[in-house]
Amino acid sequence: MLLVSVPVMVALAVLLTNSASDSLTAAAEREGQTVAHAVTLRLEDWLSERRESLTVLAETAALAEVARRVADGDPDARFRPEGSKELVVLGESFNAMLDTGRRVAAQVKTAGVEVVRLTTQQQRSATAQVVETMEQLTDASRQVSATAQQIADAAGNLADLAGNLETTAATAAGGSGFR
Repeated sequence: MLLVSVPVMVALAVLLTNSASDSLTAAAEREGQTVAHAVTLRLEDWLSERRESLTVLAETAALAEVARRVADGDPDARFRPEGSKELVVLGESFNAMLDTGRRVAAQVKTAGVEVVRLTTQQQRSATAQVVETMEQLTDASRQVSATAQQIADAAGNLADLAGNLETTAATAAGGSGFR
């Protein structure tokens, strides 16, 4: 067994303690920097996620506002997407849907104008046919009326002629002695 004096052992213990303390302090400082760096990185990640979440919320609110404007009849409402690729694709799709809706509305309007034009044209044609038919009926009625008047006049003439013949026959029979 090694015999060492107490003062040497105390000195050795102090030396070891100081050396261990310095090593522990250096390790703690290095570890503290590593922990601080890790915390900083995680905080940056968290803030980035929150920023993306806020961007998504803001873009969703903007999209909802455009949809409200469209529902209120604003023909110029458009969504200007920003942010992630997904939001840009969503915005472009939304705008394409609006463009399709506008084209369909324009086609419906054009078709409506054409229907009104054709209906008006058809009504004019039908009215012209009715007027022509009424004129033909009026002419036919006048002709029937004139013919009826001619027949009535002829009947009156026949009645007069028959009366004259009767008178002449009676006169002729009375004056000739034929009885």
